[in-house]
Amino acid sequence: MITADRIYYVRPDGNDANTGLANTAADAFRTIQCAVDAALSIDWGRFTVKIVAQSGTAGSPTVYTDSISVIGTAPGQRTALVIQSSDATFSNACISVSGKDAIAVSFGAWVRVTGFTISAPSTLPVTASCINVTAGGRCDFGNIAFGSATYMHVNVAGTGSTAAAVANFAISGGAQGFVHVTNGAQVSLNNVTAYLSGTVPFSAYFAGLAACGILQAYNFVASGAATGPRFTVHKNSIIDTSGQSPLTYFPGSSAGVEATGGRWV
Repeated sequence: MITADRIYYVRPDGNDANTGLANTAADAFRTIQCAVDAALSIDWGRFTVKIVAQSGTAGSPTVYTDSISVIGTAPGQRTALVIQSSDATFSNACISVSGKDAIAVSFGAWVRVTGFTISAPSTLPVTASCINVTAGGRCDFGNIAFGSATYMHVNVAGTGSTAAAVANFAISGGAQGFVHVTNGAQVSLNNVTAYLSGTVPFSAYFAGLAACGILQAYNFVASGAATGPRFTVHKNSIIDTSGQSPLTYFPGSSAGVEATGGRWV
């Protein structure tokens, strides 16, 4: 059991055989996954645990290419496991994983991610998401940029699975959709602004909901343009914007679709 708040450090010149407890090459971990495993292996004793990954510089970001999987919670955990870059500037630190989800959160895990550009580029038919939340996991995100993904920027599936934007974020690359919510999952985009770079292509929709998924988007602002349908909501799912017009609220180049019990309210 830890007796004070703890920080694990990650650096490209670190080693996963290190302790992770100091920001030096001799002490830091090399991969974020190793830091996650260390955080889940201890009793938090109601303290907080944070993972700090070294940033690069403007024009020369640090790139982490290993996928991150957070499964379950640690004993004594009462707050989110924070995964952040060292300078909180998302253009200076990237998580870019080919062929897999960049960040996967499941089985009750609770994570907060900030200060990265996240992408999941793959070659079809592989489908990968920047953030994939399943089996009752929870992921809070903000102050990040979403790069390209072959499936979703944010995919949330299963009863009890949730994701929430807790600060503004950017979208710099395309995907099949920005967010997909299905099988009783819930997502919140309340009181945030999404900054889209250029015209972002979404081949399926910006927001897609199925099988009793719920998306709340109160006071959501999209700054920038996108191509593709604005939304698809079907199979008794709900997009709740507190009465905002579905014609222009989400970015896109064509109208959204309500079908088979799905509603925009």
